[in-house]
Amino acid sequence: MQGTFEFPQTAEWIDAELEWQHNRGQLLVTPRGEVEPILDLPWEITPERITISDGRWRTRYEAYPLRGRVALSVGNWQQGTEQMIVSGRLNVLTEGMPGRAMRY
Repeated sequence: MQGTFEFPQTAEWIDAELEWQHNRGQLLVTPRGEVEPILDLPWEITPERITISDGRWRTRYEAYPLRGRVALSVGNWQQGTEQMIVSGRLNVLTEGMPGRAMRY
């Protein structure tokens, strides 16, 4: 499944692709005309849990060159929001001079 949308803040077109086979897949979000996605989320669904593992993200703004990884787990997802157990991890890496913000 593929779609295109526009970020209101940047007025740029973004392409999204959702791959789905059986109980797993991948969501890729890529700015139009670029090769590297800004969001790459491999996922898996079971009756007990929704899992995103080894996801990757990045920003495209020169003033904020950030990237990282993401993992998310939603347990008991079919039992309603009060029974859900949500856990996750977000890793943020800076680029530039030893992890410090770059000044111009």
